[in-house]
Order: sequence, then structure tokens, then C-alpha cells
Amino acid sequence: MSQQGKNGESFKNKLLKYLYPATDFGGGAWKAYFSTYITMLYTDIYLIPVVLAGMLELVSSFMGWFSGPIWGTFLDRVTLKKGKYWQWVMIGATGEALIYITIFALPSLTSNPSSLAYLIFILAASLSLASAVNNTTLIALYPRLGTSAEDRSFLAIGRSIGRTSSKTVFGYLTPILLLFFTSRGGSDANGWAMTGYVLGIAGLLFYLAFALFLRTSDVEKQAIAERNVPKQARKKVPLTAVIKGVITNGPLLIMFLFFFLHKLYDLGFQTMTASFFFKYYVGDMAALGTFFTFRTLSQAIGVALGIAWLKIFKDSKRAFVAAGIFHVLVLVVSVFAVGKVPTMVFILIMSLSQIFVGLMEAYTLPFFAAASDYATLKTGVRTDGLNMSVYGLGLRVATTVGTVVRTSVLAAVGYNAALYVDGVTPPQAVLNQFAYFQTLYPLILAAICVSLVAFFYPITDKKLQEIKDELSRREQEDNLVKA
Repeated sequence: MSQQGKNGESFKNKLLKYLYPATDFGGGAWKAYFSTYITMLYTDIYLIPVVLAGMLELVSSFMGWFSGPIWGTFLDRVTLKKGKYWQWVMIGATGEALIYITIFALPSLTSNPSSLAYLIFILAASLSLASAVNNTTLIALYPRLGTSAEDRSFLAIGRSIGRTSSKTVFGYLTPILLLFFTSRGGSDANGWAMTGYVLGIAGLLFYLAFALFLRTSDVEKQAIAERNVPKQARKKVPLTAVIKGVITNGPLLIMFLFFFLHKLYDLGFQTMTASFFFKYYVGDMAALGTFFTFRTLSQAIGVALGIAWLKIFKDSKRAFVAAGIFHVLVLVVSVFAVGKVPTMVFILIMSLSQIFVGLMEAYTLPFFAAASDYATLKTGVRTDGLNMSVYGLGLRVATTVGTVVRTSVLAAVGYNAALYVDGVTPPQAVLNQFAYFQTLYPLILAAICVSLVAFFYPITDKKLQEIKDELSRREQEDNLVKA
């Protein structure tokens, strides 16, 4: 029998909550290298034209629009005999790692990397599927692990700290590893390949360790027990009604729009163009490691301050909006500071903005979970897999739109990496866009997405407690009927 705590929760389940952020730490290694550098890999290593490189990313992102919600629906309705979640984490994470490593290793195996464009299309599509299996499964776990508001806040902060601390560590190490392996390997392609091997395997180990521990957890035992309930005793809701509940879920749609816009500028613009910004606009690639280190460390600081920030404002929504306002104000400063202050000062300004991003992200995932609770209230059945997949969908749509916008703008101003060799500097129009992607465009989008939550997201902490009380009342009534 599992060791029980005072509230009846097993020691293993409590430990699982502490291990949950380990997957974000492992994923941070992949984001710090694979996700961040993949555009430059396509254009500068594969020597693929910028428009075609954008299409490669577009294929992967576009497939994610459908694969995430489809997989979430599958998880809601299917539980295998040996478990519901752990095996999919293992399969999805292993697939992601192998595909990423292959994409980054192929240029070292041929003298003509650009000839592999069609193969890369296939790998990009496969990557989207593996990512959906892995990440949608993990995010669907969130409401199961965190049944109370306190648990959800703890898990959200833990995930953010795991992710940002990982990106801090690996964001700093990645440029060092690239330079080291490039010098040892004798070419850029060999350097990129070796870095991919190291970081790909390192990240995978965290996912596999969590999946093995999850296998015997209370979460899996509960899912198996629910699977073994006689069919006639299960509450049935048609799939059409479930889908209708999602698309008419106002709080969920507002959070989708917020998260989409937020990740569009934070990931699609600022992160994905940082290497270009420091290589061409700043002219100091060595500063890129410092930029990512300070950026992710600042996010971690913001997330860690989430509970203290909440105590000041007494409500999660008010705390979120206050952090968003400060974030926008710092971005205003960045617009006027870029190119006019020393590089380190600019990095510090952008890092300050990330402290407030961290504060916002401390409440973002709980807001999605609250919207899932709202859906349960309306439909009468838990569909956490589908509802929480909207979180990942927002990220994937942002990645797709970011790729389209980024590549379209750079193509329009004449960016061509093949011309910028031997010290040749891109034209001013290209350099300006790299600056805008870091400052002006994020400012505009941040102001819009913070306003969305401030004026249209309806679930305050008080409202959430009312929803939970009603769901608890319904559950007690169901148990009495079954008894």
C-alpha cells in the first residue's frame, strides 16, 4: 500500500508533482538549441533559400494545428491496459529526439546539404506528430496532477522554473558547444551535428526518467480504474457535443488568443530572430549566449516571484494584468534604446521585460486549467486532453504564423544569407527588421494580448472557487446515486 499523507494523497503522487517539471528541463535543452537555431540551420548550413526554409517550418507547425487536438481527443477517450500516459511520453519524446538529431546531423554526412530539402520536409512533418504525442500527453496530465488551485499554481511555477532554468543553462552552453565542436570537427556542419547529439540525448533522458516513474503512479492507477468501470456506468457525451463545448468556451478562446499573440512575439519573433539580430545587427555572436542566459534567468525570477506577486494583488487575474502592463512599459523603452545603448544595457532592458513575462506565465497555465474546469461545468464530462491541447495549439499556431511573417518580411527586404560572407553586411532595411522583431513588433502585440485578458477573461479566483464547489457537489451526488 502507498504511503499516505495527511490528506490521503500518496507520497509517490506528491513526489510526481516535483518530478513533473523535469520534462520541462529536458525540453529546455531542445528549445535552447533545436527550436532556436533551426531557421539558421536551414539558411546557413543547408543553404536553403529563406522562403523555402520558412516553408519547411510551416509544414511542421501547420500539422501541429491538427495533431495536438486530435491526440488530446484520443487521450480523453482511450486508456490502454497498462496505462494512459506514460508510454506515450516515452514514444513521443524518443521520436522527437531522434528526428531533431537527424535534421541537425544530416549536413555533416553530405557535401551538398541543400539537396536534402525533400527529406527535410518529411522529417519536419514527422517531428510535428512526435511533438504532439509527447507534449499534448504531458499537458493533459496537468489537471490530473493538480486538482486544487494551490497544486496548479505550484505545478505551473515548477514547469516554468524547470523550462527557464534549463534554457538559462543550455542557452549559455549552446553557443559554447557550437564553437567547441565546430573547431574540433573542422566544419560548421560537424559542429552543429555534434551539438545536436549531446543536447538531444541529454534532453531525452529527462523525459524517459519521468515516464518510467509515472508508469506506477497513482495517476495511472486511477486512469486504469476508470477504464475498468462497466460501460453502462460511464457517462457518455457525443464527440460533437465535446467539440461544441470547446469552440463555445469563451474563457478558453480568450486564453488561446492571448497565448497565440504572446508566443508569436516572444518565441516567433524575439527568440527565433535573436541569432540573426546579434550576428548582423549587433555584430557580436558571443553576446547571444549572454542574451539567452539573462533572458531565461529573468523569466525564472519572474515565475519564482509569482506567489509573492499574487499576495500583493489578491487575485490571479489582477496580478497577471499588472505584470502585463509593466512588461509593455519596458518594451516601450526597448524601442527607443535599440541601437543607441551598449549591447549589455540593451540585454538588461530586455531581461527586465522577461521578469514580467515570467510573472504572467506563472498564471497562464492555471488560467487554461480553469477554462477546462469551466468546460466540465458546461458539458458534464472532463475532457482535459482536448481542452488543454488548446494550450499547445496556441503555441503551434504562433509558430506557424511567426514563420510566415518572419520569412515573408525578410524575403521582402531582400535577406539572402549566401551574400553575407567574408564580412559583407546586410542592407539597412534588413538590419532594421531584425531590430523591429526584437522591440517594435513585440510591443504592439504585447499591448493587444494583455488587453484581451484584462477586459475579456472572466474567471477570477472567486469565480473559479464557485466552479469547483459546483463540480464537487455534482460529484458527490453522482457517488450517492451509484451507491
